[in-house]
Amino acid sequence: ADYIEATDKEDGTSATNIKELDGTLRVCSRNMKLKDTETSIYWQMARKYNLKEDLKAGYAIQGEIAGPGMQGNPAGYEEVDLFIFNVIDLTTRRPIWQARYGNIEIFGRNKRTVQFAGAWNKKEFQSMTIDDLQEYVNKRTYINGKPCEGMVFRGYKNEGDKIVSMYSNKLQKMLSVKIINQYYKD
Repeated sequence: ADYIEATDKEDGTSATNIKELDGTLRVCSRNMKLKDTETSIYWQMARKYNLKEDLKAGYAIQGEIAGPGMQGNPAGYEEVDLFIFNVIDLTTRRPIWQARYGNIEIFGRNKRTVQFAGAWNKKEFQSMTIDDLQEYVNKRTYINGKPCEGMVFRGYKNEGDKIVSMYSNKLQKMLSVKIINQYYKD
Protein backbone atom coordinates (compact mmCIF):
# COMPACT_ATOMS: atom_id res chain seq x y z
CA ALA A 1 0.00 0.00 0.00
CA ASP A 2 1.14 3.53 -0.74
CA TYR A 3 -0.94 4.89 2.10
CA ILE A 4 -3.38 3.77 4.79
CA GLU A 5 -6.67 5.45 5.63
CA ALA A 6 -8.75 5.01 8.78
CA THR A 7 -12.42 5.62 9.53
CA ASP A 8 -14.43 5.36 12.73
CA LYS A 9 -16.39 2.16 13.23
CA GLU A 10 -20.06 2.85 13.86
CA ASP A 11 -21.91 0.49 16.20
CA GLY A 12 -25.23 -0.45 14.65
CA THR A 13 -26.36 -2.93 12.03
CA SER A 14 -24.79 -3.61 8.65
CA ALA A 15 -26.76 -2.67 5.52
CA THR A 16 -26.10 -3.16 1.81
CA ASN A 17 -28.09 -1.52 -0.99
CA ILE A 18 -27.57 -2.93 -4.49
CA LYS A 19 -28.84 -1.28 -7.68
CA GLU A 20 -28.75 -3.97 -10.35
CA LEU A 21 -27.90 -3.06 -13.95
CA ASP A 22 -31.62 -3.38 -14.80
CA GLY A 23 -32.44 -0.76 -12.13
CA THR A 24 -33.81 -3.16 -9.50
CA LEU A 25 -32.92 -2.10 -5.94
CA ARG A 26 -32.07 -4.86 -3.48
CA VAL A 27 -31.84 -4.01 0.22
CA CYS A 28 -29.96 -6.45 2.42
CA SER A 29 -28.88 -7.00 5.99
CA ARG A 30 -25.48 -8.59 6.61
CA ASN A 31 -26.48 -11.84 4.94
CA MET A 32 -30.03 -11.71 3.58
CA LYS A 33 -32.19 -9.84 1.07
CA LEU A 34 -35.09 -8.05 2.79
CA LYS A 35 -38.66 -7.42 1.67
CA ASP A 36 -39.84 -3.82 1.41
CA THR A 37 -41.99 -3.17 4.49
CA GLU A 38 -42.84 0.00 6.41
CA THR A 39 -41.23 -1.40 9.58
CA SER A 40 -37.91 -2.49 8.03
CA ILE A 41 -35.22 -0.05 9.21
CA TYR A 42 -33.16 -1.07 6.17
CA TRP A 43 -35.94 -0.04 3.75
CA GLN A 44 -36.64 3.08 5.83
CA MET A 45 -33.04 4.17 5.14
CA ALA A 46 -33.36 3.30 1.42
CA ARG A 47 -36.49 5.47 1.25
CA LYS A 48 -34.99 8.26 3.37
CA TYR A 49 -32.12 8.59 0.91
CA ASN A 50 -34.20 7.95 -2.23
CA LEU A 51 -31.89 5.11 -3.28
CA LYS A 52 -34.34 3.71 -5.85
CA GLU A 53 -33.75 6.89 -7.85
CA ASP A 54 -30.42 8.28 -6.61
CA LEU A 55 -28.21 5.18 -6.55
CA LYS A 56 -26.88 4.62 -10.07
CA ALA A 57 -27.49 1.23 -11.69
CA GLY A 58 -24.52 -1.11 -11.42
CA TYR A 59 -23.41 0.06 -7.97
CA ALA A 60 -23.81 -1.04 -4.37
CA ILE A 61 -23.33 0.88 -1.16
CA GLN A 62 -22.43 -0.69 2.15
CA GLY A 63 -22.96 1.05 5.44
CA GLU A 64 -23.90 0.85 9.07
CA ILE A 65 -27.32 1.88 10.35
CA ALA A 66 -26.87 3.55 13.74
CA GLY A 67 -28.88 5.71 16.11
CA PRO A 68 -31.65 5.43 18.73
CA GLY A 69 -32.72 1.83 19.27
CA MET A 70 -29.56 0.46 17.61
CA GLN A 71 -26.99 -1.23 19.87
CA GLY A 72 -27.77 1.23 22.67
CA ASN A 73 -26.89 4.22 20.44
CA PRO A 74 -23.39 4.71 21.93
CA ALA A 75 -22.71 7.78 19.75
CA GLY A 76 -25.86 9.50 21.04
CA TYR A 77 -27.31 10.28 17.61
CA GLU A 78 -30.69 12.01 17.67
CA GLU A 79 -32.07 9.95 14.79
CA VAL A 80 -31.35 6.69 13.03
CA ASP A 81 -29.11 7.14 10.00
CA LEU A 82 -27.14 5.20 7.40
CA PHE A 83 -23.37 5.77 7.52
CA ILE A 84 -21.83 4.67 4.21
CA PHE A 85 -18.38 3.07 4.23
CA ASN A 86 -18.10 1.43 0.78
CA VAL A 87 -19.32 2.06 -2.75
CA ILE A 88 -18.77 -0.90 -5.07
CA ASP A 89 -18.82 -1.06 -8.88
CA LEU A 90 -20.77 -4.25 -9.60
CA THR A 91 -19.16 -4.77 -13.00
CA THR A 92 -15.64 -4.96 -11.53
CA ARG A 93 -16.68 -5.97 -7.98
CA ARG A 94 -14.20 -3.35 -6.74
CA PRO A 95 -14.65 -0.50 -4.26
CA ILE A 96 -14.48 2.91 -5.94
CA TRP A 97 -14.84 5.40 -3.10
CA GLN A 98 -12.91 6.59 -0.08
CA ALA A 99 -14.28 8.20 3.06
CA ARG A 100 -11.83 11.10 2.95
CA TYR A 101 -13.55 12.44 -0.16
CA GLY A 102 -17.06 12.59 1.28
CA ASN A 103 -20.06 12.38 -1.03
CA ILE A 104 -19.79 11.33 -4.65
CA GLU A 105 -22.46 11.36 -7.33
CA ILE A 106 -22.82 7.55 -7.47
CA PHE A 107 -25.30 7.67 -4.60
CA GLY A 108 -26.59 11.22 -4.82
CA ARG A 109 -26.08 14.10 -2.46
CA ASN A 110 -26.67 14.55 1.27
CA LYS A 111 -25.82 11.00 2.30
CA ARG A 112 -23.88 10.44 5.49
CA THR A 113 -20.60 8.61 5.51
CA VAL A 114 -18.48 7.10 8.24
CA GLN A 115 -16.19 9.61 9.90
CA PHE A 116 -12.75 9.92 8.29
CA ALA A 117 -10.18 9.50 11.10
CA GLY A 118 -6.77 9.80 9.50
CA ALA A 119 -4.32 8.80 6.77
CA TRP A 120 -0.65 7.88 6.73
CA ASN A 121 1.80 7.33 3.92
CA LYS A 122 3.54 3.96 3.73
CA LYS A 123 6.67 5.12 5.58
CA GLU A 124 4.70 6.76 8.41
CA PHE A 125 2.47 3.73 8.82
CA GLN A 126 5.35 1.25 8.79
CA SER A 127 7.02 3.18 11.60
CA MET A 128 3.99 2.64 13.87
CA THR A 129 3.79 -0.33 16.21
CA ILE A 130 0.62 -2.22 17.10
CA ASP A 131 0.73 -0.41 20.45
CA ASP A 132 0.90 2.96 18.61
CA LEU A 133 -2.16 2.03 16.54
CA GLN A 134 -4.06 0.79 19.59
CA GLU A 135 -3.27 4.02 21.46
CA TYR A 136 -4.51 6.05 18.47
CA VAL A 137 -7.76 4.05 18.36
CA ASN A 138 -8.24 4.27 22.14
CA LYS A 139 -8.27 8.08 21.89
CA ARG A 140 -11.11 8.21 19.30
CA THR A 141 -14.51 9.34 20.52
CA TYR A 142 -17.94 9.74 18.99
CA ILE A 143 -19.48 13.21 18.63
CA ASN A 144 -20.91 12.88 22.15
CA GLY A 145 -17.42 12.36 23.63
CA LYS A 146 -17.93 8.65 24.45
CA PRO A 147 -15.29 6.16 23.28
CA CYS A 148 -15.74 5.12 19.66
CA GLU A 149 -16.20 1.38 19.06
CA GLY A 150 -13.00 1.29 17.04
CA MET A 151 -11.50 2.11 13.68
CA VAL A 152 -11.22 0.45 10.29
CA PHE A 153 -7.90 0.68 8.43
CA ARG A 154 -7.65 0.21 4.65
CA GLY A 155 -4.66 0.32 2.32
CA TYR A 156 -4.57 2.15 -1.02
CA LYS A 157 -2.04 2.33 -3.83
CA ASN A 158 -1.46 4.72 -6.70
CA GLU A 159 -1.93 3.21 -10.15
CA GLY A 160 -1.22 5.93 -12.67
CA ASP A 161 -3.82 8.65 -12.13
CA LYS A 162 -6.07 6.37 -10.02
CA ILE A 163 -6.07 5.52 -6.35
CA VAL A 164 -6.93 1.84 -5.93
CA SER A 165 -7.88 0.04 -2.73
CA MET A 166 -5.97 -3.03 -1.66
CA TYR A 167 -8.14 -5.87 -2.92
CA SER A 168 -7.98 -9.64 -2.51
CA ASN A 169 -8.94 -11.55 -5.64
CA LYS A 170 -9.08 -14.73 -3.57
CA LEU A 171 -11.46 -13.27 -0.96
CA GLN A 172 -13.25 -11.09 -3.56
CA LYS A 173 -13.25 -8.06 -1.29
CA MET A 174 -11.35 -4.99 -0.21
CA LEU A 175 -8.85 -5.70 2.53
CA SER A 176 -9.40 -3.97 5.86
CA VAL A 177 -8.39 -4.34 9.49
CA LYS A 178 -10.58 -3.37 12.43
CA ILE A 179 -9.07 -2.36 15.73
CA ILE A 180 -11.45 -2.14 18.67
CA ASN A 181 -11.13 0.70 21.19
CA GLN A 182 -10.15 -0.86 24.53
CA TYR A 183 -12.25 1.73 26.37
CA TYR A 184 -15.39 1.02 24.37
CA LYS A 185 -18.16 -0.71 26.34
CA ASP A 186 -21.00 -2.61 24.73
